[in-house]
Amino acid sequence: MRTNRLHTPTRGFTLVELLVVIAIIGVLLAILLPAVQYAREAVRRIQCANNLKQIGIGVQTHHDALRVVPPAGVDGVVLTNVHNRFNIPAGMEHGWFVFLLPYMEQQPLFDKYQLARDWRSAENQVVRETQLPLLSCPSTPNQGRLDKTFTGGRTIFAAISDYAPDTSISTRLKSPDLIDVLSDKSPLGMIRVNSLLNFSECSDGLSNTLIIAEDSGRPTRYRTKGKSVAGSCSGAGWTDRAAEFVTDGYTLDGTTNPGPYAINVTNDNEIYSFHPGGASVLFADGSVHFLPDTTDIRIVARLITVAANEISVKLD
Repeated sequence: MRTNRLHTPTRGFTLVELLVVIAIIGVLLAILLPAVQYAREAVRRIQCANNLKQIGIGVQTHHDALRVVPPAGVDGVVLTNVHNRFNIPAGMEHGWFVFLLPYMEQQPLFDKYQLARDWRSAENQVVRETQLPLLSCPSTPNQGRLDKTFTGGRTIFAAISDYAPDTSISTRLKSPDLIDVLSDKSPLGMIRVNSLLNFSECSDGLSNTLIIAEDSGRPTRYRTKGKSVAGSCSGAGWTDRAAEFVTDGYTLDGTTNPGPYAINVTNDNEIYSFHPGGASVLFADGSVHFLPDTTDIRIVARLITVAANEISVKLD
């Protein structure tokens, strides 16, 4: 005998319920995404600081081996002790990181590089175009980019660095009273072009002296809040003689120098990063610090100078 069964209809979601669920998911995503992005940036900032820490170890090892820090660059206008030390002929130019290669586990790359030839020469092309992950901040756009330079009727490419020596503070900042008198009288930093300094010459103290800073994004020109603008910046390549820079300070919009802002207003040869709120810098003692972009340029000047004997700066 056949039994009659009652069939209960399956109930689905109503349109209103679906909209509510979607709205809840949207709210959760709005809450979670910034947290995820913040966590990712925190990891990138740690990696950037680690890059600088490794560079600092290279500088310390260079000093242990040769009793001097590396030069910020070499040009051949006047022959100096740098040329004699490394057998560099007159007229040849080289960037700062070339001299650190043997102390950064890059001896084979250094062996391929010819100091007797200019950094732009065909003989140095292979090394010049070699990407070094250590020199790239993970927060910077366009990872793996190359700088492009026109010289002698030809185009040359060079692998970039997001880090560079900050060699001095601009004395043009004295007139608007933006730096100390002592900073103006002795504006040079620890790592300089055509110079080899011993740590003993750092009378301001190794822990008070900034030597390498982020100058991220070159050759693309950026201004406040990571906005790219027309034009380009010089010195992006790590083999480029022009890789080092002088802190001039800019106006807040990053268009005019000298000015009262030293960090994150432009990457046109200034301290600049894509980290929110500041930039990572390396000190002569090998320590790495994160300088807020609100740091007074007078303080930045005191940190750059190597022997100005200004008031010391307390860092976190």
